[in-house]
Amino acid sequence: MSVLRALLLFALVAPAASAAELKTLKGESLKGELVSISDKEIVLEVDGKKVSTPIPQVLHLNLKDGFEKIEGDTKYAEVELTDGTLLKCSKVELIESDAKLTLLGGPEVKLPLVKISSILNEANNEDNRKQWKEKVTSKKQVRDILGLRKGDVINPFPGTLGNAEKEGNRIEFVRAGGDKRSIPVEGAAGFYFQRSADPKAKPALCKFYDTKKNLLYAANVSKTNEGFTVTTSAGVTVTYATDKVARLDYSKGKLEFLSRMAPLSVKENSTEGKVVNFRRDENFDGEKIRLAGVNYNQGLCLHSTSEVEYDLDGEYRELQAMVGIDEIEEEVTADDGAVVLKIIGDGKELYSQKITRSDKERARPIVVNIQKVQKLKILVTSDDLLDLGKHLALADARVSK
Repeated sequence: MSVLRALLLFALVAPAASAAELKTLKGESLKGELVSISDKEIVLEVDGKKVSTPIPQVLHLNLKDGFEKIEGDTKYAEVELTDGTLLKCSKVELIESDAKLTLLGGPEVKLPLVKISSILNEANNEDNRKQWKEKVTSKKQVRDILGLRKGDVINPFPGTLGNAEKEGNRIEFVRAGGDKRSIPVEGAAGFYFQRSADPKAKPALCKFYDTKKNLLYAANVSKTNEGFTVTTSAGVTVTYATDKVARLDYSKGKLEFLSRMAPLSVKENSTEGKVVNFRRDENFDGEKIRLAGVNYNQGLCLHSTSEVEYDLDGEYRELQAMVGIDEIEEEVTADDGAVVLKIIGDGKELYSQKITRSDKERARPIVVNIQKVQKLKILVTSDDLLDLGKHLALADARVSK
C-alpha cells in the first residue's frame, strides 16, 4: 500500500475532530476544535493555538447547533435515575437486579435497578407524561407505585416492586394488601420506585445533552478518541460517539434567570384601579415574549407600576437582559407615553431608561454592574399620571457571577 493511499484511508476512518463553541461568564465566545475536557478545564484549539478555560468560567459548550427531531410516531419510554438524569429509551429490559436501556440515538446503558427512580412507558405521548407527573412523580410517595392503564387513563397502585425475573422482562409487584403479581415491563404504564437520595452521590459538574435531548447530570465527562465517556452523579456510565453529543451546560449556580428565582417581595399598583400581575416567561397574552421579531423562552413582563425585589446576597457580578415593549402588547393600546425602567441595588439607582413605542430600537441590550449587591429591585413606572397600557419586557433577564 502506498503512503498516499494509507493517508487517505486513515483520513476516512479516523474520528472527525469535534468542532465546538464555548461560552464564558464574561460573555466571550470561543470557537475551535475540542482538545480535552476535565473537571478543572476545557481546552479548545482556536486558530492553531490551545486555549484553556477553567470550568468556573464556563457557561456552555455547544457541539451541535440543535437537537435531532424525534419523529411523531416514535415510541419511547422515559427512565429517570435517582440523580435526576432523564433518558428516552427505545427499549427497557429488566433482568433480576439489573437494567439494560437502549437510548434513542444508539447508546446502550447497563446499570443496577436501584439506580432507577421511575420508568414511564409511551412517554412520547404528552398526556401520559402529564398524568404520570400529576398522579405520581409530583407527589410525595411513601410506597412504590405501579401504573396501569385503563383506556387513556393511568391508574396508580401503591405497593412494593421487587427484582425482575431472569427471563421474560417481568417484575414482581406486591400490592398493599399482600396480593403478589408478576407484571410485564412493557405492558404497564409505568413504575415508580420510592428511593431515598444517595448520600454518597457525587455533585453534578454539568448537564450533558445528547442529540436526542437525553439529559444526564454528569459528575465526570472525559473525551476519548471515539467520543465521550459520561458518568452521572448516581455513578452510571454512558459512552457516546462524538456525533451524538449536543451540549454541555455548566451554568448552574453561575447564571440564573430572574424568572426562575423567587422574588423577595412584589409590589404592584395601578392608577386605573386594575392591578396587572407580572408574568414569568410569557407576555400578558400568555404567549412567548417577542421583541424585534425574536421569541424568548425566559424573561419578565411587568406592568406600570411594578416593583420586584430579589435577594442576591452579593453573589452576582452582572445583570443582563433585552429590554423593550412586547410586539403583541404594542397593539393593545394607543397610549404613547413612556415606560420608565429603573434598576436599583441596595437603594442606589444603577440604571434608568425611558422606553416608548415610537423608539426605533425595538429591543435594546442592557448590562448592569451588580457586584456586591445584596438586594436588587426592578422598578417599572410611567412617566405621566396614567399607567394604562404601559408594559415592559425584560427578555432573557439573568444575573451571572
